[in-house]
Amino acid sequence: MTEQTELSERELEILSLVATGASNKEIAQKLYISANTVKVHLRNIFAKIGVSSRTEAAMYAVANNLVPRGASILPAADDNDGAEGNALRVDNGQISVPSAADVIPTAGRTTSSPRQTLFLFLVGVIVLGAVIAAVLSSSRETDNPPGYQSVATLESRWVRLSGMSTMRAGMAVAVYENSIIVIGGKSTGGVTGVMEKYDPRSDRWESLAEKPTPVGDVAAAVVGGMIYVPGGVLDSGAVTDVVEVYDPAADSWGQAASLPVPVSDYALAAFEGNLYLIGGWDGENFLDTVYRYDPQQDEWTPYAEMPQPRAGAAAAVNGGRIFIAGGRNSQGLLADSAAFLPNRAGNSEQLWEQTAPLPEPRAGLGLISVADILYAIGGEAADGEGAVESYALLPQENRWQVFNVAEIPFTADAGVTSLGGNIYVIGGRSGEQLSGDIYTYQVLYTVSFPVLVK
Repeated sequence: MTEQTELSERELEILSLVATGASNKEIAQKLYISANTVKVHLRNIFAKIGVSSRTEAAMYAVANNLVPRGASILPAADDNDGAEGNALRVDNGQISVPSAADVIPTAGRTTSSPRQTLFLFLVGVIVLGAVIAAVLSSSRETDNPPGYQSVATLESRWVRLSGMSTMRAGMAVAVYENSIIVIGGKSTGGVTGVMEKYDPRSDRWESLAEKPTPVGDVAAAVVGGMIYVPGGVLDSGAVTDVVEVYDPAADSWGQAASLPVPVSDYALAAFEGNLYLIGGWDGENFLDTVYRYDPQQDEWTPYAEMPQPRAGAAAAVNGGRIFIAGGRNSQGLLADSAAFLPNRAGNSEQLWEQTAPLPEPRAGLGLISVADILYAIGGEAADGEGAVESYALLPQENRWQVFNVAEIPFTADAGVTSLGGNIYVIGGRSGEQLSGDIYTYQVLYTVSFPVLVK
């Protein structure tokens, strides 16, 4: 009996997730088991396949075709906060690395075996070569504020895909099982409950059950296989406290506990099985509150306050922190960004860490995390309509850089998400003009790379 056949179905499932760089917490959430159970399975897996680290386990998974085609993998991962370093991708005997257009390689780490050392050395050579090629091929210079650097593009990779049937902005966007789901928003006919699913593999849209309460200026997050859409603005202009929940398996809607107050234009993030709703607009005031929703208890509770109130900000999870960027309040557009650390609640540590501000004020933007890099895309800038710069944040270096992408007029209040190493920008508005377009940008590219095994 081979080592692979000795692994149980659950162990094979966990091993494939380890190879994608998932942390124990992330694996536990995905499989609906406890983190301690994951640790027990990992000990058994390591013993059965004869490895002593997650890197070696990931390489074993690659060599035995246990990683899905096109999946992202990481040479090492942290059991608490998730993967560190830059993501790799496996594709039929090839391994992909993050584009030098988007990232600057971080310092290498020590490894516990000659095979790991060789693996990381070869990856370093490839990344270094890509960086040199990117710098040499850069075709556009940018004038950046003092203290900011420009990330050169390797090539222009924005691709326009099949657009939505409904032009809209301020809608909720969620990723579920390799598809992108777009919910509600403000359309040419007013606030809508229209819901569509986009399949990147076929470049096709499919209509789903409409949201019972049409809303705009909303966000969505996935927890436990369910898609939550809190609050939003109604067609009348009033703000609602209704929270509706979509079940993708049944293509049906239900309700969760109402918000403590009506809120729209907030930032939303799913973190360790809970939802965090940050800031927003209640119809009269900009909010500085952070509410946490526990799906098990079906309960919203006040959890923290922001350093300053805002609406129109964006949020993304990276390295055990929820980053927020931009927004607007009574003072106007904001460049301020910060990191929220939910796990510090209950002790004397600060829940918020100030991070480098955006190079310019921005609201209605998208913020996503890909390969341990944060990308701030689109939004409303102080200088009005037209193309706007996008930026990349390296959290470990706390430095925003110009994400020097093709000249596409990124709109405000668009749906911005990532899937399979690609960034997607959906719909939005430029002034009063709505869009139904969808563009994708490939953050990860593929190079030939031999996989060395015993």
